[in-house]
Amino acid sequence: GNVAGLKFRNNIVVSEVDSPQYSYQLYCVTMNWTGADISHNVYYSSGTEYWVVGGAWHASYAAYLAAVRAAAGDATLETGSQFADPLLTATYHPRSNSPCLGTGAVLAGVTTDYGGNGRDDTPSIGPYENAEASFRSELDPFTGTTTLERTRGRRS
Repeated sequence: GNVAGLKFRNNIVVSEVDSPQYSYQLYCVTMNWTGADISHNVYYSSGTEYWVVGGAWHASYAAYLAAVRAAAGDATLETGSQFADPLLTATYHPRSNSPCLGTGAVLAGVTTDYGGNGRDDTPSIGPYENAEASFRSELDPFTGTTTLERTRGRRS
């Protein structure tokens, strides 16, 4: 394999299978990292962490990070990345306390998220720019009018 020139940024990688045969946060046996740009990613496993770099196993994010930077000869790989529960809703939007919110890299030409919301100068990691919108409704008993107010999430 070869990751020369690979651009892997603003991704959420989640593994929910606890098996070294089938569950990896990252599996890369290549040693050619020329021009790779890997940053601002959130990795998470609900079980044991399994990382493979250059054919060697690493049992933690810290060990993986040291190995991938050494293999690439580039101390900037995975800048802004972290190993954390991304705290996503059932529809894959980040919750209001998600580590993904506002921690991504600005990507040239990427102006909207998967839902069509605008990206700003502090983009979020993952397909959605902001927390899923939630609303509060209030019924006026005298007029029968319902008022709907957005309490979280950004307007498109």
